[in-house]
Order: sequence, then C-alpha cells, then structure tokens
Amino acid sequence: MRSRHVIHRNVELCDDTNRTEIDAVVITHHGVFIIEVKNTNRNIFIDDNGDYYRTGEYMRWDSNIREKLNTKHRLLQNALTEAGLVRIDIHEILVFTNNRIEVKNRCGGITTSFLGQLPYLIDEWGVENTIDTATMDRVADAVEKARCREKYPLELDAECLKRDYATVVAKLEAASRIEAKHSLVPSVESTTKQNRLTALFNRFFFNKSIQNAGTNKPTLPHFASAMAVIQNSI
Repeated sequence: MRSRHVIHRNVELCDDTNRTEIDAVVITHHGVFIIEVKNTNRNIFIDDNGDYYRTGEYMRWDSNIREKLNTKHRLLQNALTEAGLVRIDIHEILVFTNNRIEVKNRCGGITTSFLGQLPYLIDEWGVENTIDTATMDRVADAVEKARCREKYPLELDAECLKRDYATVVAKLEAASRIEAKHSLVPSVESTTKQNRLTALFNRFFFNKSIQNAGTNKPTLPHFASAMAVIQNSI
C-alpha cells in the first residue's frame, strides 16, 4: 500500500460470550479494516442474507459470513470504545487468495476482493472522515492491548481419553496376535493398513501439535480426534 498503515495479524478478541480471531486488522488514514481471508479452490456464492456457499457440482453451505463479520466488527468496536476511540470507521473486506475462482456476492453489506487487489482497494477507499497519524498510533495500541491472551478452555474428559486410548491399544495388539497366528511375515495389506493408521494419527495429532506450538490453541482434543479416526479404521 502507498499510504501509511499498521497491520496487526491474527488478532483474537473476546468478551463474556464470544471469542473470534481476525486474520488481519489494517489501520490507515482511511479507517480501520477487518480482513477476513479465505483460501479455497471452489467457486463462492454469497446470498442476500450473507450465507456463504462453496459451489461446483453442488452447493455446500459453510456459514453465515455476515454474522461472523458482525461479531468481529462489534468486538473490535468495543475495544476501540474502551480506549476512548469512539469515532473510528471500521470496514470489513472478505479476501480470496485464489484469483482463479469465481466469487458471486449478493450481500450488500460485504465487500469482496482478491488478494492482489486488496492494497489498491484500501488505498482508494473513499471516506469523509480521515484518521491522523497520532490517532492511528492510538488505534494500533488499543488493538494490541485488546488481544485475548487467555488460553482456550480445555473441554476434554480425561477419563474418556484414557479409556479410548486403552481400547485402541488393545485392538492393535489383538490385530497383531491374529496376524501372527496366520503368518510369520505380515501381509502387504496388513503392513499398508498399519502405515495408513500411523499416517492418520500423525495427521490428526502430531501435525496439529506443531501448528499450535506457541499459540493459545489447545492440542489435546486433536489426540482424541485422532484416536476416534483410528478406532473407526480398525
């Protein structure tokens, strides 16, 4: 962008009832922009009510993107108001990283853009009220201070996790004993299945552990998910 700007990425905001993550908050002399990023290979249709669909051979409803953006807007507005910034224009832009898809947007309250167009869209945004540099700095400080740094609550039944783990181990051991009775050399099919189960576990748990390292996002629920997948595969 040509104009002076400040960017805060992955901003988590919360209140007593809601918690949301804003992909990026861009602060410029034209106002504050909430950037919601979508990375998809499917064509997109957004209806008049803000319902967001992935299209192709069939339409798949994803969510009401208008409601999601409203929540992000409200929480950011509350953060600025608490900092004494009450006359700041906040705008939302839904950004798509894949410019090869088609986006049909019928919701009047939502602005859409492809990633390459975003800097020009913000630079040319026309507003009556502009923000001076000192106010921009105050907004940036308010956004940073409003970040929700509390960890996600761990909604996990530890006893259930132990039972599931024991069940998985027992099933794997039983399968190994049956295989040993029939052949001293594991079959190709058996070896392939074992490798597939290992891959499933890695994908649902270990990879998530790496992704969540250093963040407030929980990891243990992915362990339970991985075991559930393995149980259904045995």
